[in-house]
Amino acid sequence: MNILQIGCNVGDDEHSDLIKNAKSAVLVDANPKCIEASKQIYKDFSHVTHETLAVIPVDIRGRKIELFQEEEKETSGWASVYPNFVKAHCHHSNLKSFEAKTTTPSNLLRKYNETDYLIIDTEGLDFLNILSIQGSLLKNVKTIVFEVIHCDGITLAGPKAETLLAYLKHIGFSKVEQKSYNFYCYK
Repeated sequence: MNILQIGCNVGDDEHSDLIKNAKSAVLVDANPKCIEASKQIYKDFSHVTHETLAVIPVDIRGRKIELFQEEEKETSGWASVYPNFVKAHCHHSNLKSFEAKTTTPSNLLRKYNETDYLIIDTEGLDFLNILSIQGSLLKNVKTIVFEVIHCDGITLAGPKAETLLAYLKHIGFSKVEQKSYNFYCYK
């Protein structure tokens, strides 16, 4: 299995056993402190590589973008391009921002074209990021995992999630499972 995890945070989540046992795994996150923490978790796994990038649906040619995170979570916290998204999901309203270089999901799938297991957790951009992927780039992908709450704000499956699931079904992801906040879509 060749895994591409977009939005890995610190790397210690429900996907970590799968990543440790994969043929290859690329973990991407905008927060350099999250990437450093993830590198420590996977330091004994030579098949795991990391990239520090913000993944957004529009190609702005690697320019930087501002992201926001909860101030208290500086060393291990997720970040979003939407400050209101962070405030809605956090216990504190104090936010800090940082800049990160950007890429698109399509650019990553071009680079890692043997990806067959795609995890997207882009804190408010899952819906747009998945819809932005050129269909031909998903030919090898057998599984897509994304957080349903990132489609329709902090609610469970709403109209955006339903639209995304219909689109994925249309392009061949016919089986869907919901586990906690994640949708697992399979070919």
